[in-house]
Amino acid sequence: MGETLGKLFVPLSSLPGLYEYPAECKEPVFNPEDHLKPTFGGIVQLLFLACVYGCILFYASNLISDGSELLLLIPSIAPIVGSVVLPILGAVPDGAIVLFSGLGPNAQDQLTVGVGALAGSTIMLLTIPWALSIWAGRVNINSKGQCTYRKPASAPDKWRKLSKNRTRHDMLNRTGVEPNYEAMSSGALTMILTAIPYLIIQGAAFEFEGDSEEKIASEEKYYALVGLIFCTIAFFSYLYIQVRNSRTNQVLEDVVDSKRMDALKHGLLSLQGIFYNSLNGEVLANGGDPSAQNLLGFEHKKNSL
Repeated sequence: MGETLGKLFVPLSSLPGLYEYPAECKEPVFNPEDHLKPTFGGIVQLLFLACVYGCILFYASNLISDGSELLLLIPSIAPIVGSVVLPILGAVPDGAIVLFSGLGPNAQDQLTVGVGALAGSTIMLLTIPWALSIWAGRVNINSKGQCTYRKPASAPDKWRKLSKNRTRHDMLNRTGVEPNYEAMSSGALTMILTAIPYLIIQGAAFEFEGDSEEKIASEEKYYALVGLIFCTIAFFSYLYIQVRNSRTNQVLEDVVDSKRMDALKHGLLSLQGIFYNSLNGEVLANGGDPSAQNLLGFEHKKNSL
């Protein structure tokens, strides 16, 4: 399977001079009359492939973003889009890289690249996007030191969450985000607990370091199995916690309301679809029969299409 999927990509070994440099590339000589610098093997081709793959990933990420916004319009799954659906979609490529890298003939060498890509993407997610999300999500801080996420009753019509034309001093001292203590503490605990499988297999690697490859493989396979079981349990536990917490997420409700308003303006959703939850709750509260509830759900699906 690994070899079959590998045919979808250009093999780097086919790029001229990327691994074995010709003699003229090892000692390049610049000729002023050519007005061109010498090419260094397959570096140019490699950069071109990186740009092509980057464009594909950029287009795919936009599709995921558009699809996730449309999923927010479905009341039954809107609470779990950001906490369950998107994390799974983000983890699938990393897991596929590690899985397929271990299916080829040189599994040990390829796994080094796969795990390196996984670690690099994780570190990148914990640094650049996190910082950018704080910068993009910042709002004004009032005199009481509170973030103004909601419009005050006495605010003028031109009120904005983030004022424009601020000085650099005000941007650094009078804008910010308001962290949620429960979300941050539970997130930190989740990160610590889900890192235990790495310690399990890494501890075994330290223990049997220096032995033959056959002995290392025979000894570490049990630790790898324990790590796999722990990862599976941690994964489903994470999904359960996220689904449970999504029912009382006020920030998520505000995001969903905003997406519904945009969908209403562009004709993607009807008024009946927006008030589906309220109407459904009213039917049940008034003791309506199940057929009325089913009819309401059918009309909502029909008008949402």
